[in-house]
Amino acid sequence: MKLKKTGLVAKIVILIIALYALVSLLSLRSQLEDYKNQLTDIQLQTEQQRRENEELRSVLDAYAGEEGMESVARDGLGLVDKDEIIFYDVSK
Repeated sequence: MKLKKTGLVAKIVILIIALYALVSLLSLRSQLEDYKNQLTDIQLQTEQQRRENEELRSVLDAYAGEEGMESVARDGLGLVDKDEIIFYDVSK
C-alpha cells in the first residue's frame, strides 16, 4: 500500500514538473520570437542609417574642395570676395 502511494506522489510530482517545463518552454519561445522581431527592426534601422551616412558622405565629398567651399560660402552664406561688388535688382 505504501509503495502505491509513493508511486502516485512521484507521478504527480513528475507531471507538475513536466507542465512547468512546458509552460516555461512556451514562454521562452514567445520571447525568442519577440527578440527576432526586434533584431529585424534593428537591422532595418541600421541599413537605413548606413544609406543615409553614404548620402551625407557623398555630399561632404562634393564640398570638400576649394570650389565646393566657395560655392557654400557664396550660395549658402551669401559671402563675396573682398574685391567683388554686388548689385541687387530692386525693380522687382
